[in-house]
Amino acid sequence: MREAGPTMAKPDASARILEATREEIAENGVRGLRVQNVAKRAGVSLGLVYYHFEDRAGLLTATIDSVNQAVEERVLHPATDDDDVDTIIDQLVGEVGDAAGLRGDSVVWNEIRAIAVFEAELRDPLAATTQEWEKRFGPLLRSLGLTEAVVAETATLLTVLVEGISGRWLSDQLDTAEAQRLIRRGAASILDAATARETTRESAATAPPATAETTTQPTSTATPQTPQG
Repeated sequence: MREAGPTMAKPDASARILEATREEIAENGVRGLRVQNVAKRAGVSLGLVYYHFEDRAGLLTATIDSVNQAVEERVLHPATDDDDVDTIIDQLVGEVGDAAGLRGDSVVWNEIRAIAVFEAELRDPLAATTQEWEKRFGPLLRSLGLTEAVVAETATLLTVLVEGISGRWLSDQLDTAEAQRLIRRGAASILDAATARETTRESAATAPPATAETTTQPTSTATPQTPQG
């Protein structure tokens, strides 16, 4: 029986294709990705893959967006009594772990980021997804009293920290516990530096203006001597 055309496709076909793509990349890397294998794993025709995603670059772009969404759903939790610094650090630490699918999604993110060095068409979509990742921390960073410039810089430092450590974790240079410990320690240092910078700036802004010291000539207190006759 021939597969239904695009207009009769199951509504979750694109989601199944993206999930299959993530699994293929996690197992074989981006260079080993074959669209026909994605179609087979997803249980759809090759034509349906191209109907939804047009080409390989479009499929990879949508895949990294889906990874970002999946990680966000895993690490974001309802508001708690924890302070904002702890919440930020917990979210970062949550991007490395042994939960189902987490390691595979980390492989996909790192693979697509690496291949973007050689495939220019992936760079802009990757940059946009990275910005969405960084913006996730914006409200929490602003609650610490950071200016917009410091918020943007700090978010970049925090996400770069996770990317660097996750690369060593994926290559088994670090085990999960050590990777999480290093992320926690590094993130705490970055946040401490950012808040200290703002405290220094605010102190300088509220300090009274310096006044020039008035130089006065010393007044002689010596008693004039009377000439001796």
